[in-house]
Amino acid sequence: MSVMIKCEEANRWKNAMKEYFIEGNDDILFLHNYSNTYMVALNEEIVTQFYEFGKQDIQLLKHNIRKFPYKKKNYVMVVFNKEYPEDKDEEVETSDIDMISRMAFALNFLVSGFAYLFKEDAWNKMEKRIKRGEFGIKYIK
Repeated sequence: MSVMIKCEEANRWKNAMKEYFIEGNDDILFLHNYSNTYMVALNEEIVTQFYEFGKQDIQLLKHNIRKFPYKKKNYVMVVFNKEYPEDKDEEVETSDIDMISRMAFALNFLVSGFAYLFKEDAWNKMEKRIKRGEFGIKYIK
């Protein structure tokens, strides 16, 4: 178990933005679950993960997409969640996707799931692919 401290998580996020993301050519910033380090990727580097999400009943809820400006640029925080059965008596196996996202928490968004921070134009391209059903991720408005 670990305790998340808001100001520490916010500082880690700001440092990652400054060091890796703002001026770089990458499309996505994310916090790796196992190493607990920030990483960057291009849209095409993340599609394999999104295909895996489609196989695992991962969903994207419209209210888990947050757009915001930062340092005169626009970004989009996207958090993918697991779709659980409506029958709450059914035993549900938990995984990393059930953890509160530290990056989302740093941005005042308390939600569990896999969080990705996209540059706005990169997200617009990826969102079209998700809405078309390319990855098998359920998109819920």
